[in-house]
Amino acid sequence: MADVIIVSPNLPPVICGVGDYSFCLSLQLHKRNISSLVIGIGKEQSVYSDEIKSISVKEFKCISCWDHLLQHDIKRPSLFLFQYVPYTYSKKGIPFYLIFIFLLLKLRNRKTIIMFHEVGVRTGLHFGIKQNLIGIAQKMIAVGLKWLSYASFTSTNFNASLLLDTKMELLPIPSNFEHIKYERASSDNNGLIYIGCFASRVNLFFIEVIKEVVKKRSNIRFILIGKFNPDYPNILEKVGFTIHENIIVTGVVDPLNMKRFLGQLQLFLHLEELGEDGIGGGSLKNGSLAAALELGIATITACGDMTDLSLLKDNENVVFVKNPYSQQSWIDSILNMLDSPSRLERIGNGARNLYKEYLSWEIVVKRYCNLITKD
Repeated sequence: MADVIIVSPNLPPVICGVGDYSFCLSLQLHKRNISSLVIGIGKEQSVYSDEIKSISVKEFKCISCWDHLLQHDIKRPSLFLFQYVPYTYSKKGIPFYLIFIFLLLKLRNRKTIIMFHEVGVRTGLHFGIKQNLIGIAQKMIAVGLKWLSYASFTSTNFNASLLLDTKMELLPIPSNFEHIKYERASSDNNGLIYIGCFASRVNLFFIEVIKEVVKKRSNIRFILIGKFNPDYPNILEKVGFTIHENIIVTGVVDPLNMKRFLGQLQLFLHLEELGEDGIGGGSLKNGSLAAALELGIATITACGDMTDLSLLKDNENVVFVKNPYSQQSWIDSILNMLDSPSRLERIGNGARNLYKEYLSWEIVVKRYCNLITKD
């Protein structure tokens, strides 16, 4: 039986999902001779590893199914690592049933560690009644799960504040793809410059930015990696933007083939459209941002209330757009970066150093191992 049971949504692993995190964590634990079993809540069966088991959402919510699992399939008191995002455990984002599962695990003498990738939606006077009610319920659930856990982590100070614990231990998210061996493309690309972003972050605001950038520089090749956000189907056609040689749309990409695209970028855009009063921003809760930092790719993003300024430093290891609400400001930031190869290299080196020092799986999994092996 496995030493660790990783409970995770989004299996099989998908790019930029918690499934990626769980998949990588399982591989890292295996390297350290700690066996793990990943239990997902997706309906599809994983084909990535024999060690990944997937059970349906219906079974996942069934307390008696869990009790049977503990008494027959997982008899040994293994440690349970829960990867938490409220909307992946419940379509409405209010998974109250998890409280009962955590209580059952506690009664069965099983320790739980929970990683809060997200806590809940924002609340406040300028949000609607429905959102406030959902947000309050989500915070109650999260605080309850934290209280029932042997240990808990989150990746941002913002999440810690929602959990009513500003001194909570932070655990930044490493690269989604660190387990892949990369080979950076040669700097000699026949004068072509490759810029990239994840397609799931492209909306109507950013598609105009991309259009202008490729229009102004004929030597730019813009790579849209992965699938588009389902809220924006056929977004390129809707804005009258015809695909041509300057735009490369990858479609769904297997994580193991990611090096074909990330490895050739000179500039990465971590697209963040801020809400009112600076809500949002680039943060270290995102594995795709960490992937760019790991590879030493100069990165442009927006600074908001979720940005950890103690680690992400403007013009040192990342570049913040001066006015993230302005499309022109995004365009200017991109073009100014491309006009300075030495700056691209300097910020890329700063990004790589930041990753090695604070964000790598080597550092993160050591924190898990300390808890797993602790009596």
